[in-house]
Amino acid sequence: MLEWYEAYASYEDAMVRMETLLERVALATLGTTRVAFRGHEVDLKARWRRIRLADALAEHGLWLRDADELRTALSERGVARAPTRAPPPSIATTSAAVERRDNETRDVDSSLRTLRPSAARLRRLRSRA
Repeated sequence: MLEWYEAYASYEDAMVRMETLLERVALATLGTTRVAFRGHEVDLKARWRRIRLADALAEHGLWLRDADELRTALSERGVARAPTRAPPPSIATTSAAVERRDNETRDVDSSLRTLRPSAARLRRLRSRA
């Protein structure tokens, strides 16, 4: 995984950097920019095609506004439906768990071997002053 930040760079600058990075990594490791991925040959040589997501979906007949039509089209192409996830916990439950954790958490500074109060405890102490 790679993550970087660059001040004053646009998404277009980031695209160019990623294209260049992948092209050079492919050349350095494989000696070529052409690789096979899921049965397709892909050329990682920079400059890649720029396309909007909606246009890419439309090219494949998948720019559909109706959810049932989209599910049908995807299943016809062999795309499996994601398993249903449990609903997220309520805000009240989550807030209570976070507050409980903040109240119980203490950071141990290993170099000084001291016990420091949690951020929530410090906020409460400061609010009383």
